Amino acid sequence: MWYILFSSFLFGVGIFYLSLSLFWILVLSVVFSIGVFYFTKKLFITKSGLSFVFIILFLLVGFFRASIFKPELFHEDPLSSLEGEEVEMSVEVLNYPARKEFSLRAKGGVDQAGAPDVLLVFERDVEVDFGDKLFVRGILKEPKNFETDQGKEFDYIGYLKKDGIKYILEVDSYEKVGEFRAPIRKVLFRFAENLKSQISEVLPEPKSSLLNAILLGDRDGIPADIRDSFIRTGTIHIMALSGYNVSIILDSVLRFGEMTFGLRYSFLPAIIISILFATMVGGGASVVRATIMALTVLIARKIGRTYDALRALSVAVFIMVLVNPMILIYDLSFQLSALATLGLIIFPDRLERYFKWIKKKFLRDTVLATISAQIAVLPLLLIKTGTFSVISLPANILIVPILPAVMLLGGVIILFSIFPLIGFLPAFFANILLSYLLITVDILGNISFASIRTNLLINAVLIFVVLFIIFRIFKNKKQNTLTKGVLLK
Repeated sequence: MWYILFSSFLFGVGIFYLSLSLFWILVLSVVFSIGVFYFTKKLFITKSGLSFVFIILFLLVGFFRASIFKPELFHEDPLSSLEGEEVEMSVEVLNYPARKEFSLRAKGGVDQAGAPDVLLVFERDVEVDFGDKLFVRGILKEPKNFETDQGKEFDYIGYLKKDGIKYILEVDSYEKVGEFRAPIRKVLFRFAENLKSQISEVLPEPKSSLLNAILLGDRDGIPADIRDSFIRTGTIHIMALSGYNVSIILDSVLRFGEMTFGLRYSFLPAIIISILFATMVGGGASVVRATIMALTVLIARKIGRTYDALRALSVAVFIMVLVNPMILIYDLSFQLSALATLGLIIFPDRLERYFKWIKKKFLRDTVLATISAQIAVLPLLLIKTGTFSVISLPANILIVPILPAVMLLGGVIILFSIFPLIGFLPAFFANILLSYLLITVDILGNISFASIRTNLLINAVLIFVVLFIIFRIFKNKKQNTLTKGVLLK
C-alpha cells in the first residue's frame, strides 16, 4: 500500500510541473487512479475502498505541495518589471562561489520581500565569499535554455529554478557592506577550500583537479578535453556529487570491509565514511541527497532484505521531494541518484549467478554494482543526453574498482599535508592511480565508436532492450525461486 501512496504523491508533484490545464490534470488523475485500481483490485477489496481515498489524498498532497513551493518562481514577482534593465540591489551570497573558466558565479538572496534568488555572475578574478552582504549593480536577465553538444535542449531555466533562482544578474560593480551569520556553513565551506589547496600543493595538474573532482565534486579545474573524454566513456559520474558516484564507492568500501573485517565490523565505519564525506565537501544539498541514497544501500546490505531497503529508499525520496518538489522534474543528479540506488538494491542478487566465473569476490561485486547502476540509469541518460556510450561498461569496470583507493589516498594526503616528509608517499601512489585513470579514459575516449548520438528510434530500441533485460532478470529469479520451492517440498 505504501508504494501506491508514494507513487500517487510523486504523480501529483509531476502533473503540477507539467503545467497542464485543469481538464488534463483531472483526466490524468482519473486514468492513474483507474490504473492503480485495476492492478491492485485485491488491495482495494480488503481495504473496503479506503485505499482509493488515500490515493487521491496523496495525489492532491503532492500537487498542493508543489503549488506552494516558492510560488515566486512561477508568478509575477518584484523583479519581473526590471528584466533586461540595469538594476541596483542588496544581496547576500548564499553559497560558496564557483570559479568557472571565464566568470565567478554565486547564488544571491535578494533583500526584498517576495523576490526570488538570482545567479550572480562576476568577472573571474573577483574575490567574493559565502556570507558576504553586497550592494551590486548590473543587468538583470532571465535565463534561457540552450542546445548541448549532443544536440539536446538543456532546460537551464528549470535547472536554476530547482535552487530557487529565477534571474541572472551580470554584475558590473559591487561593494561589500557586511556579512550575515552562518558560522557552521562558513567553516564547512572554508574547510573544503583548504582541502582543495592542500591537494593542489602535492599533485600536478590535471591530476590535482581530477582528485578534487572525485573527492569534492569540484570540476572547475578540469580541462574541457579531459571532461569530454569522461563523458564519451560514460564515466563522468565519478566527478559528480550524486548517489551514482557515492553509492558505488561506499558499496565497494563496505564490501572490502566485509571481506577484511566481516560485515558486523564494517557497517559502522562505512556510515562514518559517508558522513565525513558529506561534511568534507561542505554539506551541500546535492551531497546530502547523495549520502542519503548511499546510506540506503548500506542499510540494504546490513538488513539483507530488498523489501525493507526499497521501503527505506522510497521514504528517503518522499522526504526529499516533500522538502523540494522541484528536484523530481528538474534535478538530473537527484534522478540519477534515485535510479542508481534502486539498481544497486534490486539487481546485484539477481545478476550474480551470471558472473560466478569471476572468482575474486571483490571484483565480482564491483562489476555487479557497476552493471546494476548502469541498467537502472541508462534509459534516463538516453532521454536526457541523446548519447549512448558503447564502451561505458568496460570503462566503468576498469575505473570504478580503484576509486576507493583513490579516495583513501586523497584522504591520507590531506591528513599528512602538515608533514611534508610523510605526505609525499601517499601523493606518489595517488599520482600513479590518477595517471592510470587519465590514460584509460584518454585511450577509450579516443576510440572512434566510443559514443554515438542517438535519435528517437535508437533511444526507443535501446530502452526496449534494457526493459527486456530487466524483465528476463526478474522472470528468471522468480522461476528459480519456484524451482527451489518445489525441490524443498
